Amino acid sequence: LNMEKLLPCYRYSVTVACLKAIRKLQKTGHLPPNPDFFKDYSQYGQYQDVRLAALECLVDYVRLEGRFSDLTYLIDMVENDKDPGIRHKLCRMLVNNPPFDKARNHRNDKKELVERLWDLINSKFWYDSRLRC
Repeated sequence: LNMEKLLPCYRYSVTVACLKAIRKLQKTGHLPPNPDFFKDYSQYGQYQDVRLAALECLVDYVRLEGRFSDLTYLIDMVENDKDPGIRHKLCRMLVNNPPFDKARNHRNDKKELVERLWDLINSKFWYDSRLRC
C-alpha cells in the first residue's frame, strides 16, 4: 500500500486488491479486526474505486463483528457524502449484505436505527428514488 502511494498504478488496482486481502485476513483471524483502517480509505478525496473497496470491507465488517458506531458511520456516509454515486452504491451494498438478520436479536438491531432509516427514506431522500428504494 505504501508503494502505491509513491507510484500509483491504473485505477489504484493494487490498493483495491490489498484492501480486500486485508479484510479476508481479518475474517480468518490472521489480523485483528480494525474498522478505522478502512474508514481512512473510505474518506472523500480518495479515488472512487478505493473508496468503494473500503466501503465494501466496512459493510462486511459491520455484518460480522461491527459495533453500532460503525453502522452509524456508514449511514452518515449515505446521508452526507459529496459523491452521489458513492451514496447509491453504499446503499446497494447495505441492501445486498444487510448489517444483521431479521428477528435474530443482533446487537445492531436497535430502535434508533429504525427511526433514523425511516426518517431518511421519508424526509431526507424524497427527491432521489434510487436512494429511497
